[in-house]
Amino acid sequence: MEYKGIRYALRRGIALDEWSVAAYPPDTSPIEKYVKGPRQSAEKAVRFMIDTWLKLHGPQGPRNSN
Repeated sequence: MEYKGIRYALRRGIALDEWSVAAYPPDTSPIEKYVKGPRQSAEKAVRFMIDTWLKLHGPQGPRNSN
């Protein structure tokens, strides 16, 4: 799936209402988090993670210090 140009994944946990979420920003390590609650909570969490990453790095990704 994709949100604001950044791929992400939702994976259902073993127990009911457990989720593993991961965002894959360009040219950097994935951002991962464990979420408890309904699927909508997992979607909201990963979108918040992406929005936060974009505020810090912008749409082009991490800035090189060269």
